[in-house]
Amino acid sequence: MREFTIDVQFVKYEFKLLESKYELKLPESLFEILEKYAGIPIKENIFSSKLNERKLKLVYFLKFGEIYEYYEDTIEEVEIGNLGIKLMPIASEEGGWKFCISSEKNNPIYLFKTSDYGGKDAFEKIAKSFDEFINELTTPN
Repeated sequence: MREFTIDVQFVKYEFKLLESKYELKLPESLFEILEKYAGIPIKENIFSSKLNERKLKLVYFLKFGEIYEYYEDTIEEVEIGNLGIKLMPIASEEGGWKFCISSEKNNPIYLFKTSDYGGKDAFEKIAKSFDEFINELTTPN
């Protein structure tokens, strides 16, 4: 059967636009992930959080339009919760929640529980850094 070349999923201009909108300095490694895998399911999709001993399933990394659209929801909850940080969704979790990258040092990852919770309870820190999050993704057993 014929195989096709997968086109770039995310372009640098979109990445820079999101940095500006969310007022975040994002790691280049996030761009590299989004450029290849935005909108595409991956096999290494289980994240086992060392911070709270939870297993979470990553459905896919978000596309530009999805990240851009979640801005209002994320900003509103961060402000209500008075977290003092900025968060940007980067991937979707199996239950519809979002994995978010933080403006803190090493870009920790939070789980945004969307409308299920409010304020500070809407976010749960699940990884100490973006690199930890990416490196801990494994295939299901």
